[in-house]
Amino acid sequence: MTGTVRAMAAAAAVLAAAGATRATSIFVEGVITQVPADLKGYTVKGYDHYNHKRYEDKITDIPVKIAANGTFVLDDRLVRREMALAVGRSAYSIGSSAGGSINVVLSAPAGRTVGQVAGVEGGKLKLKVVQGMDSYEKDVPLDAAAVLLDEAGKPAARDAVLAPGKLVRAAPARGQTAMAFSQKAFADMIPKGVPTAVCGVLKKAPGANGIPTLAVARGDAIEEFTPEAKKALIVYDVWGDTCHGAILKPQLSVGQPAVFIAYEKRPGKVDSYLIVQAPDAGRVEGTVKGYDPAKRELTVRTLLPDGFKDVTAALAPDAAVTLDGAAVKPADALKAGVQVSLYAPRPQTIQAVQGPEPAKH
Repeated sequence: MTGTVRAMAAAAAVLAAAGATRATSIFVEGVITQVPADLKGYTVKGYDHYNHKRYEDKITDIPVKIAANGTFVLDDRLVRREMALAVGRSAYSIGSSAGGSINVVLSAPAGRTVGQVAGVEGGKLKLKVVQGMDSYEKDVPLDAAAVLLDEAGKPAARDAVLAPGKLVRAAPARGQTAMAFSQKAFADMIPKGVPTAVCGVLKKAPGANGIPTLAVARGDAIEEFTPEAKKALIVYDVWGDTCHGAILKPQLSVGQPAVFIAYEKRPGKVDSYLIVQAPDAGRVEGTVKGYDPAKRELTVRTLLPDGFKDVTAALAPDAAVTLDGAAVKPADALKAGVQVSLYAPRPQTIQAVQGPEPAKH
């Protein structure tokens, strides 16, 4: 996220378990299947990496309650919970017995399946999706126009990418998509408390300890932010056993959007996380500077490690445009000052990814 909203994001999420001396951890990943009207929690079809024995090491329906002062990350943005929580989105929850203190969610345009290739049969890509010590089979219809990429994102031969045993990320085809957010998407989103919740772009990639240096927008100025922490675990692409370190090998590069959050799991125990998302070719995000309906041209003020840059993009007549999650006309959503993520159209894309080391439970 860039611009004004990033400036709002210099605050923190503190776990509401003050006084608890024995807080158990939660590291739950899955797909959101239920969101109650009171927004006090949600249910995922997934896996709890910490309390896995409670669920007999199975991928199953897992209720996730939300800590009283939890934070919500949607596609590298800190947002209010009603903006992040939606059925069908991939989610990763980190916290303790008090509930999810960090809730990371991917939007529909970023939707994908990560799995191990079992084969191609009858026009379907058969994947084995592993979560923790359990797995399930999933058939992904394979489009004739599907683009196949290697780990570096370069075109690759079908046999190389779809080889049995290969780990891949299968992303569905999509049209051009513009997701806009007004100020109400961010108002009162920062709970009381003081560790750290900061959005920016990577100015320096993190070292072995996971600590990054971020460029953060403060109005028209850019500040350099390096967390005062000894270690940060990386939450990458909302997939993997973060608590044990077995995650996809992150593709980190300077200029990549990122969120850094620290929270106090219990008094005196602060955990830090760097949250990044897999690169999405052609994605533009920032603050709307202007939109010309006649030319269908959108100008976005984007944040770079050393300054701002105006990017102008053509909006397709059939582009899907939303404002705070609701479908609206482009002119109603793309007003100056709102935050926006513009996703380029893409065919179905199957990319090989570098997998994690096996988790040790």
